[in-house]
Amino acid sequence: MSEPLDKAPPGSGDEPHLLSHEESVFLLAKQGHLPAQNQLVEAHQRMLRGYVAVLCADLSVSDDLAQETFLRGLRLLNRVGEATALPSFLRGIARNVVREHFKKSRRRQANLDRFLEWTEENGEMDQGSGGAGGIDLQERLHLCLNRLTERARKLFRLRYEDGLTSGEIGKTLDMTAEAVRTANSRTRRALLTCLKETSS
Repeated sequence: MSEPLDKAPPGSGDEPHLLSHEESVFLLAKQGHLPAQNQLVEAHQRMLRGYVAVLCADLSVSDDLAQETFLRGLRLLNRVGEATALPSFLRGIARNVVREHFKKSRRRQANLDRFLEWTEENGEMDQGSGGAGGIDLQERLHLCLNRLTERARKLFRLRYEDGLTSGEIGKTLDMTAEAVRTANSRTRRALLTCLKETSS
């Protein structure tokens, strides 16, 4: 009777390697097995969320950034050779995700600052506290944005927070660049009027 194929003669040095549960889950996840991928996320989420929270020092966004890290990590899972390398791999992705977050935040703030400078030049308002119960210009802008229609807010954020051009916004919203410029011009006038009212 022949020996089973998965057994090697004792002492031959070719005994089959028995996979641990962690390795089995990892290999299944690499093959796109959704339950296995979910298990990987559950196994590493406490570590990763804590790591991201330390990196960004902002609990209000850390969960979103950790989620983005997992999404990227699962897409790139084939780059990881073995299960034990996964935590280090995820931390590397997390560092990039957090770095991108800060870069985008700085760019968004710079774009908003440019808009606020425009409102000061056109409305002769200052950045300091004063009207509307002593709130500053950025807070008044937030209040005025909430008075706009949802579409107008979206146009404003794409232009002044995400820094997209009129052409790029048009492609995103299926509008012509001219229509975007006209809509944003109306939005700027409405915001300027609102900001003047709240500063008095």
